[in-house]
Amino acid sequence: MARLGRKHAVGITTRYRAAYGLSGNYDLVRWINGTLKMPPTGQQSLSFAAEGYTDYAFSYAVSLLDLGTHHLKVGGTVKLIRGLQRANLNSQANFAGGTTTNLPYSGATVRGTASDISSFQNASFGRSLMGPSAGRGTGFDVGAAYEFRPKQRFYRYHMDGKLRAAEEMNKYLFRIGFSLLDLGQINYNELTDYSASRQSGTVRQADYKDKSSEQIRSQLVGQFGLATGADARPVSVLLPRSTSVQLDVFLGRSWFGNVVYQSDVPLPTTQGLNRGSVVAFGPRSEGPGGELAGTVYYYPTIQKVAIGLHVKAGIFIGGTDNLLGIFANNGLAPHIYAGLAIPFNARRPKDRDKDQ
Repeated sequence: MARLGRKHAVGITTRYRAAYGLSGNYDLVRWINGTLKMPPTGQQSLSFAAEGYTDYAFSYAVSLLDLGTHHLKVGGTVKLIRGLQRANLNSQANFAGGTTTNLPYSGATVRGTASDISSFQNASFGRSLMGPSAGRGTGFDVGAAYEFRPKQRFYRYHMDGKLRAAEEMNKYLFRIGFSLLDLGQINYNELTDYSASRQSGTVRQADYKDKSSEQIRSQLVGQFGLATGADARPVSVLLPRSTSVQLDVFLGRSWFGNVVYQSDVPLPTTQGLNRGSVVAFGPRSEGPGGELAGTVYYYPTIQKVAIGLHVKAGIFIGGTDNLLGIFANNGLAPHIYAGLAIPFNARRPKDRDKDQ
């Protein structure tokens, strides 16, 4: 990221993103995971989707309004996307006479699509970023933030005949932001349609419990013979678009408190993953040498709670959104990040005429 003058900033980023989702009769999912001892009975339905892609993004932000105590910033991001993998399966069946580890079924119907993701299994990080892709697309993010800055005397000063603002300080008493994320789609060159009907057999818990999305898809394809009569076609998949509302409040000295609510925007088609809602809140302390933040995450859809930790010491940054999940299985996947934040020209300019 780089600043261009006092009002403009640009940034370039890249990342690999992956997600999967389950919906339908959760008793079947709970039995597969081992949290439900008695197997489900009767008609059950289950849908599964997974995708992974790389994006290369360019961001631009501008200080649009600066009236002393009132400040407004707006920004946007354009993303070029390489679709790497995509799978979607919808199934339903009648279950009866199961045990704690095996579940007989009858009248099963399974339909789904998948890109050719076998070539990306166990791919290196570099190949995920720069290798071949199953699809291409574009995405967009837009956002705005309003800051209320009533105590200008703490961060404004005169130097060399100009009224300046201390760039290294957060200047607001509170900040409110709104973002619309992941507008756009991925156009896959070829997705293969699979289908099977009137199938009978037995679901073995061991074949699905604690398996990756690729292993689950492969098991379903093999169990139901989905490759028979497969038909390939191009398809467009929407990104998991969502809205985000943020509130950050200065609490005094070096402390801030923030609340974030993120919610998915329902897609007009089943071709795409929805992002689950989350509420996050917690304190943050900032100082000349670093930053420390703790965050509580609550996921309303699955009714689970996670604790996050963020640390910045000098140029080093790191953290996680699920601290407990690193050491124990709390039903949520832990994500760990680390990196370097190297500032350029993030200091007060020198007083050239020595008179302030």
